[in-house]
Formats: sequence, C-alpha cells, structure tokens
Amino acid sequence: MKTILILFSGNSTKSPQSGKMGYEPLYSYFKKNKIKLCRSSISFYDEEKNIFKKAQFFENRKWIWKKNISPNVVYDKSSYSLSIKKIKIRELIEKSYTFYNSLKLSKLMSDKDLTYQQFKNLSPKSVTLNKKSDLEKINELKTQKIIIKPLSLSGGEGIFVTEKKLLKNNLEKVKFPVIIQEFIDSSNIKNDLVNSYHDIRVIIRNKTPFYSFARFPKKNSYLANISQGGTLKVIPIEDLLKNNDIKIFIDNIIDEIDKIDANKKLYAIDFMFDNNNKIWLIELNSRPGLILEKEEMKYQKEFYEDLLKFFK
Repeated sequence: MKTILILFSGNSTKSPQSGKMGYEPLYSYFKKNKIKLCRSSISFYDEEKNIFKKAQFFENRKWIWKKNISPNVVYDKSSYSLSIKKIKIRELIEKSYTFYNSLKLSKLMSDKDLTYQQFKNLSPKSVTLNKKSDLEKINELKTQKIIIKPLSLSGGEGIFVTEKKLLKNNLEKVKFPVIIQEFIDSSNIKNDLVNSYHDIRVIIRNKTPFYSFARFPKKNSYLANISQGGTLKVIPIEDLLKNNDIKIFIDNIIDEIDKIDANKKLYAIDFMFDNNNKIWLIELNSRPGLILEKEEMKYQKEFYEDLLKFFK
C-alpha cells in the first residue's frame, strides 16, 4: 500500500485536529482506497538513514506513532520560512523522496514579491518596502487606500488596510519586509458569484481546477481569511468556470506555473473582482489545506475524490 507523508515544520507530537472537520475522515477515506497517509516533522528526519524516525498514522480510530518510516511520496505542508538548519534538512528530503510541491514552486508562491514580479500584469500595482526608509515608494501607488502585507506570512497575519497619508502613523503595525498594494475596491461589485467584499480561491491539481469557494470578511473588516473571522461559500467548479473571463485568467496562470515547474503540484489561486468586474490576482498558495470548514461538508466526498486522483 502506497504511503504518503504530510510534512510539517513544528516539533509537536500532539494529535492533529480531530472530528468530522479534522484529518481523521481524510486519512480513513484514503486508507479505504489503498493509500496510507501519515504526518511527520522535518525535525524527525534521520539524515544518515534517510528515513523519518517517527510518523503519525490514524488507525483503529486513534492516532498512533510508528517508527522508521520511508514514504513513497512527501506532500510538503511545512512553513517555507524556517531556520537555516531546517531548510537544509528539507532540501535533503526533497532530493531523497518524490516531493509535492517542489521547493522552487513554494518559494515563488510563498514570497509575495516574487509572485508579483512573475504576474505583474494580473496583480494590483505593488511596491516592496524592506525598511522604514523605503516609505517614499508608496507614492508610486495611485489609490489613496492601500493594503500592507508581510512578504511571507499567511492566514491574513500582519495584513491591514489604511490610507496612504496615514501609513506613517501606523508604522508600529508594519512587520518589515512588506509588500504594499493598491487597494482594489469591490464594495459595489455585482455578478453571479459575489456581491460584496470577497476573495475567491480555486484549487489546482497539476493543470486541472477542481475546487473553489468564495470568502467574505466579517463586518467592518477587509480580510476574508477564515482565521480572521471571514465566512465561506463553496462555488461548484463548473459554475466558476462558466465565467469565461475567470477561465481565461486561471488558464493563463496554470500555463505560466507549468513553465516554471512541470512536476506534480497541488496549489491554490486567490483572486477577486473590482467594481468593474475586472479580475485581479491576490496571491498563490503552494500548501492549500486538506481539511474543510463546516460550510464545505456537503462537498467533502467530492473534494477527497479529487485529492485521491492527485495522490494516486
């Protein structure tokens, strides 16, 4: 039976999130389809023996640790920004095992400035500030409202929106280096998919879009991340791709990504509409989550089937 190891970067030996919306249904579904899932840390890798000293499996309705695991495939869910020691170990793992996604792809998608440089024509105008003295660069941006994002954090951490003229008064909130973007206004957006502030995520396996949803910020917020209090609505992929502008937009990104890395990959594209229904790339994610929110339970089996197609 094929073994797929989900790689993480922490040192915790705690069991992962449990219940219907945790990892347990996913692990059980894969096992029924002749694939064993397990999870382990970069810290648990034995460089001399080229094995993982321990990995966690879900068997007989409980989480158990097994020793000396040599998986067929490694799916990288570790944070891209790590200590030098862990980065070197992860590079060794990539050389030794079939590795999804490649570190080359993760670097592109984890650094918002690299993503912007690669997809300038699809992205809001942006400038990168490495230190306070770079502040004058924001004059290159045309909108009065701007959005500030740390280069490599995720989940909406460190992101905030302010007026350009007020940024000097908010520098204590800035975690350099940051990328600062023109604010894309979608307050009056109206189309068949969304009618308020939002972002849309579509998940890609290799070159195939297979799952999508829209996220909406809580009241008085611009951040649609679920971790920031946002809400979620699944958009069946066939409904999303009925919009020809979206289809062309996604296909262009898929083709470009495939030129950069033609290997097996699972990643997400986040985008949004402005008030004129123009589509803008927000960011890319080389480590999309494998578990679902409560609003997605209706689509769980369909989602698992597509994951299975990828990992098989």
